[in-house]
Amino acid sequence: RSRERRDSTRRLAAAAQQQQPQAPPRSPLAQHGVGAQHGDAVAGGDRLGERLADADGVHERERQRKFDGDAERLALGSTLALELRDGLGLGLALGGRRRRRRLGVGRAERVRERVGLRVRERDDLQRLLRTQIDVLGDDLYVLTEEFGDWDDSRRRIDLLAIDPQANLVVIELKRTNDGGHMELQAIRYASMVSAMTFSRAEQIHGEFLTRIGEPAEEARSRMLTFLGWEEPDEEAFAPDVRIVLVSEDFGKELTTAVLWLRDRDIDIRCVRLRPYEDGGKRLIDVQQIIPLPEANEYQVQLREKEQVGRKKRAERYDVRLKFWEGIVAIARNRHTRHANIKPGAYHWLGASSGIRGLGLNYVIVQEYGIAELYIDRGDAVENKRIFDQLFARKDEIEKAFNGTIAWERLDTKRACRIKHVIERGGYRSPESEWPAIQAEMVDTMTKLEAALKPGLAALGL
Repeated sequence: RSRERRDSTRRLAAAAQQQQPQAPPRSPLAQHGVGAQHGDAVAGGDRLGERLADADGVHERERQRKFDGDAERLALGSTLALELRDGLGLGLALGGRRRRRRLGVGRAERVRERVGLRVRERDDLQRLLRTQIDVLGDDLYVLTEEFGDWDDSRRRIDLLAIDPQANLVVIELKRTNDGGHMELQAIRYASMVSAMTFSRAEQIHGEFLTRIGEPAEEARSRMLTFLGWEEPDEEAFAPDVRIVLVSEDFGKELTTAVLWLRDRDIDIRCVRLRPYEDGGKRLIDVQQIIPLPEANEYQVQLREKEQVGRKKRAERYDVRLKFWEGIVAIARNRHTRHANIKPGAYHWLGASSGIRGLGLNYVIVQEYGIAELYIDRGDAVENKRIFDQLFARKDEIEKAFNGTIAWERLDTKRACRIKHVIERGGYRSPESEWPAIQAEMVDTMTKLEAALKPGLAALGL
């Protein structure tokens, strides 16, 4: 029954083709609905689907392979359409960015993927990307190709470019199914060119222009025009190095490494090549897969937010560390329990009371400080029992302390806390006020420890 339905579909398509008027001849690229201009390319996707559907009945006998799947997608956005002409070279057209067209369901709208397309990394892809670099999704300007001017290495960068922010961009190409170890190669290359100056970039670009038959003396003016500069600015040139990996596909190990690098603010992305064949025409679809184009702006904003957050945390850690250094200095002068504690960046600084699980802690936040006994021996029942025994001596302890104490049993938590708040200020107070705050915190801890000492001894632990 399935074969009968397919035969019926072909007959209907053939009949429709015979009834329609013949269109005038068009260029090979126009037959695929791919316009030479960006605006034409969006409509080109629809024309491609219609032409494939109409011509299916006529050209079915000419197709050497049968494809039994129901549907395939051909992405025309962020794509590089490459047409192989009898193995003599590649034609190219740029499709509309971030637009996609689905080619229906059924045998009349299929585009077949070809794994064995003879697309050579250097001769074909590199040459075409060099002349149509914008298909990688960024506004880039190619400085050179096969750059390998190293003293102690024979490695070569496939393509070296710059972006409008004057960052260098290392573009590494591979015709493999998993990308191999190209991320490691690209990181090496990025480190090698990271110190490149504008004058050196101008020199290698001039040499590149000479190789492709263009005037080398235009290297500087072309670079300045692209960057929007009037004069070279060595300090603003190459503030960072970006990485673009281009391959037929990427293995899990490589993508995991790329995502890890991106989390650490390395601007590295993956662009996937996907060969297809449509009748006698061979196409290559190019899509950015890391980061996804739709999520790129959001991820940039998120990364910037994370950077701000990390910066604030680092500043907060530094401030707290400096505050604790002052506390420890006072404790050493007075020979108190915290004299030998190493200052840290956390919001608390603790020492043992002499009983396991009962700590005498300083706590500092933005607006105030705390001196406390923190009870946590790992068992909630035992912690509450210890707290209750001390609370039974509340009047005695507060009289000895000569101040107000907060008793926090924390029934919904495992631990308990007995504390006094120092309201003079916190770590966000002006540093000129820190010595007074720190001295009061040390005085409070000394008093709290003395007031609790009889009760702690009575616990018998």
